[in-house]
Amino acid sequence: MDERATDKVREAIVGRDLIPRGGHVVVGFSGGPDSMCLFHILLRLREEFEFTVSAVHVNHGFRPGAADDDQSRAEKLCADWGAPLDVRVLDVAALAREWGETQEEAGRTARYRAFDEAALDVERRTGIPRESIKVAVAHNRNDQAETVLMRFLRGSGPDGLAGMPFRRVGEAGYDVIRPLLAADRVEIEAYCASRDLEPAIDHTNEETRYHRNRIRLKLLPLLREDYNASVDDAILRLARIAEEDRDFFDAAVREIIAAECRFFDARSGSAPCSSARIALPALAEARPAIRHRLIIAIFKDLGLAQDIETAHIEAADRLIESGKTGKSIDFPSGYSLEISYNFAIFAARRASDTPDETHTLEMETLERARDMSISFRLFDLRFRVVTFVPKRGTDARGEIDAFGFEGALPCDLVALRRDSNALVLDFDSLREDADALTLRTRRPGDRIAPEGMTGGKKIQDLFVDMKLPKNERERIVLVAAGDDILWVPGKRKTRKYATGENTRRALIVCLLVSGSGV
Repeated sequence: MDERATDKVREAIVGRDLIPRGGHVVVGFSGGPDSMCLFHILLRLREEFEFTVSAVHVNHGFRPGAADDDQSRAEKLCADWGAPLDVRVLDVAALAREWGETQEEAGRTARYRAFDEAALDVERRTGIPRESIKVAVAHNRNDQAETVLMRFLRGSGPDGLAGMPFRRVGEAGYDVIRPLLAADRVEIEAYCASRDLEPAIDHTNEETRYHRNRIRLKLLPLLREDYNASVDDAILRLARIAEEDRDFFDAAVREIIAAECRFFDARSGSAPCSSARIALPALAEARPAIRHRLIIAIFKDLGLAQDIETAHIEAADRLIESGKTGKSIDFPSGYSLEISYNFAIFAARRASDTPDETHTLEMETLERARDMSISFRLFDLRFRVVTFVPKRGTDARGEIDAFGFEGALPCDLVALRRDSNALVLDFDSLREDADALTLRTRRPGDRIAPEGMTGGKKIQDLFVDMKLPKNERERIVLVAAGDDILWVPGKRKTRKYATGENTRRALIVCLLVSGSGV
C-alpha cells in the first residue's frame, strides 16, 4: 500500500494542529481523485485522532447526466463506507448570472456556502462546538503551485503569493483546512490505485475555457519544458518564503490592532461589530507595508474579506495623509473609511445609516462619580469634576496634576481651556441651570454661544460654516444641556459657564485622542 499521502496528512494534522480530538470534519467530496483520497484517509485516521467525519457533495448542475452519475456514486461510496453524506444540488449557471460572476467564481462561492451549511447542520445536530468543526477541502501541492502562479499573473501582492494556507477561517466561522496540501498528484493517484479506489473523472478539468485549467494544461507545461523543469518547486519555494513574511507581518499587525484599535456595534457596542476606530497617527506614521495590512485586516475583521484592490489602498493612503475630518472614501460592499476627530473610522455601513446615539448624565451622578468615561462609535469622552482653590488674580490657574492626563493634556485650567480637545466649565454655575448633560447628535433648534463671538449661532449654520458634509453632520456627537449646546468636541465650545476666580469646582470633559492612553 502506498502511504506517502497518508503520512503527509498525518503530519499536517499533528504538526499544524488541524483537527482537535472530539472534533468533527466535514469533507468536501466531489468523488474525484483528490477528495476521494482525502476522505478515505480521514476515515482511516478518525479513530487514531478521535474525531468524526462526514461528507458533503455539491452537484453544480454543469454536466447533465454526468453530474447526476457523480452524485449517485458519492452516495453509494458513503453508504458502503458507513459515512454520513449531505448532498446539495445547485444551479451554478443561474447563480453566476444572478451574481454577475463567471461560472468558475460562482461555483467556488456556492461550494463553500454549501460546506458551511453542512457544518452548521452538524453543529446543531451534535452540539459539537463550532471551533471544533472543520471543513476539509482536498487542495494539493500542485494546486498550490497553480494558485500562486495564477495570483502572480493577476498582479497579487506578497501576501497573495503565499498561496493557500493549511487553515483559514471561513465566512461562517468554521475553519477551512487543507490536510492534503503537502501531497502531490502522483502520491494521491498512487494512494487511490493501491486501494483499488475508482475516483470519478471530471472532464471539465480538461477544458481550457477555465482560467485555472489553462494555467495547468498550457502555461505550466510550457514553463517546465522551455524555462525550468523544476518550476513547480521554484514556485512553492516562493510561496513558502512569502508565507513566512506574511505570518511575521500578520503578527505585527495583530499587536497594533490589539493595542490601538477599538471595534463597535453602531447601536450597542456589542458584536457583531459594524465599525472600528484607530488613532490616525497609528496609520499615518506606520510604514506602508504595515499600514496597508492594517487597513485590510481591520476591514476583514468587520466582514470585508475580499475585493479590496490596489486602487482602494492608494485612495486610503491619500485620505490618511490629508487627515481632514469629514473626508471619506468608499470600499466594496458599502464599507467606508473616513477621518473624524483625529481618528480613522472603518465602517461596515454608510454614515447615513448610523443610528442616533444618546447618553444622559445627571449632574448628581457626575458630582458623585467624579470620574467617568463614555465610549462612542467615533471616540471616547472622559468626564471629571475637579475641586480646587484657585490662586487670586490668576484666572483660576489651579494645579491639577492629579487629574490623570499627564503627558496628554496641560496640567492647569487656563491651558486646558485653550485645548480644542477639552471643555472646562464652572460646575456649580452649570448645575444651577441644568439637571443633566446630554450627549447626542444634533436636533432642530440646537444653538451654541461660541467662544469669541457675541450672541448665539444655530448648530446647523455652524456646520455649514465648518463645511461639514451633510452625512457627516448627522454623526457629530454634541455635549448639550437641553437645546443649549456646550461643545462640539474638537471644534467649538460655549463661552458660558467659564471658570474664574470664584470657581471652586470645575467640570472637565476631555476628548481622548492618540497619546491619551486610550
